[in-house]
Amino acid sequence: MKGISALLVFVLLSLGARAQAGFEPETYSFSPTLGIYAFDRHQQLKNSALVGLRISRHLTSRWTTEAVILYVPTESKLKTGSDNGVNGLLYNLDGLYHLSTQGKFVPFLAAGVGGQNFSGSDAGADNNLMLNYGLGAKYFFSDAMAVRADVRQVLVDDGHTEHNMVYTLGFEFAWGRGKGEARAARDLPPASAGAPADADSDKDGVPDSRDLCPNTPLGVAVDQHGCPLDSDGDGVPDHLDKCPNTPAGLITDRFGCTLDTDEDGVPDSRDHCADTPRGLAVDGKGCPIKSDKDRDGDGVLDDQDRCPGTPTGTPVDEHGCPLVIKEKTTTQSHIRFDTGLSIIKEEFMGEVERIANYLKKFPDAVIEIEGHTDTTGPEKLNKRLSLERAESLRNALVDRFGIRGQRLITRGFSWNRPIADNDTAEGRQKNRRVVVTLDPRGE
Repeated sequence: MKGISALLVFVLLSLGARAQAGFEPETYSFSPTLGIYAFDRHQQLKNSALVGLRISRHLTSRWTTEAVILYVPTESKLKTGSDNGVNGLLYNLDGLYHLSTQGKFVPFLAAGVGGQNFSGSDAGADNNLMLNYGLGAKYFFSDAMAVRADVRQVLVDDGHTEHNMVYTLGFEFAWGRGKGEARAARDLPPASAGAPADADSDKDGVPDSRDLCPNTPLGVAVDQHGCPLDSDGDGVPDHLDKCPNTPAGLITDRFGCTLDTDEDGVPDSRDHCADTPRGLAVDGKGCPIKSDKDRDGDGVLDDQDRCPGTPTGTPVDEHGCPLVIKEKTTTQSHIRFDTGLSIIKEEFMGEVERIANYLKKFPDAVIEIEGHTDTTGPEKLNKRLSLERAESLRNALVDRFGIRGQRLITRGFSWNRPIADNDTAEGRQKNRRVVVTLDPRGE
């Protein structure tokens, strides 16, 4: 297990790289591999070097299935005869999920099922079912070649479960043409007799033979593949992008501009009052402007304000009256975590902002943040992990949205308070969560 922990650290650090890499979807690859097979001590077999081959089918940019065969020549620790040699053959079908599609380093998770056969001249043959799971990482030298390292735990059904380890290192080579390349080839106009081999039909500077976007409008800047540039990476090409410098990670509309949920003219990324009622004039931060028709500046017009004269900055309800909570109030967040991790993904920062805006309405209440896990792994580890998830939300609320840290209390409950069935993947995902409770004792 120490090997898995070390490689996990390596995998997480690798997520920082940003260059595009990976094998094309709908292609194959093959990987000759060398490594070490470590046996459970109950099997009475010596740890041994191994050699093998993996043949992979890349279904999408993240999902891969592969067939694996490994040869393990070893020896029995028991002196049962003149020849203690044992030959092992492992064969299995695995699924891989790549955690990133960007960067030269691409970490992945893996699991699979198969069988193994160990036989020796004095020991006979032994055939068993086996399961394996683990992780690894690939380093891409190009889009057609990578070096990969794998660590797997192998569970062998041999009357009782044996726990073996496999450590492998090898090169992986692309084989076959990908979906995008095939589509580009299909969309290219047929070459006329005598046409030059390096024709450039759309005149974008990239020959048709290498142009993956053969109908680019004239004058549009393109990348090395002949496709329109998208400088800010928001999915909208520069020539159609009305907001060309959108910060990374923000959700945009079809024009490449950040969303404005309350339609007050201030994008959500800069809106400090993201739920402003429609029709109110706002300042540069998206907050209502005090006017003659709202003399206490609480966002409720005077003809609708049941509590005129509310002190400036006091959070109010839809009637213009100060908000008050009389008992503990719990809100379930939509934030979910990956197995074994406490990092809040950027895609959930909108939910963190929603929670922050809700908490700001009760500036004196004490806030309890609970972290929870599924049943994967030992309880001691999950106890620490659940607390780290609560701390992650606390840090985001303080550092990014200005909630006072003195108001926040964090607790970790491991797997002891599930809201869904831990026997299913969907249930485990729902249980990897955080819960926020407001306590009026601080008011």
